[in-house]
Amino acid sequence: MRSLGFEPEDYGPPPEFDLWPENVTAWQLYYENRTQWRMGPVGPSGLDYNVIDRALDRMDLDDDDHADMKWAIRALEMAALEVLHEKNS
Repeated sequence: MRSLGFEPEDYGPPPEFDLWPENVTAWQLYYENRTQWRMGPVGPSGLDYNVIDRALDRMDLDDDDHADMKWAIRALEMAALEVLHEKNS
């Protein structure tokens, strides 16, 4: 980003947050797929669940864990959408 005139201090420190152990796997899955957004006329509209479902399938989860993980990803998605659309309003 230096080529565009940005310096590391322009961004400030990264945010700190506590992550409960039971949420680590969902956070990792979300973070690994954080660029996989469906875009609409006003910006991101949701994650691309073709990508998320494929990643979940590779995790070899039982049905209950698969459903729990998908709900956790949806919660992260909704929180991210609130922040993303807040910045655009």
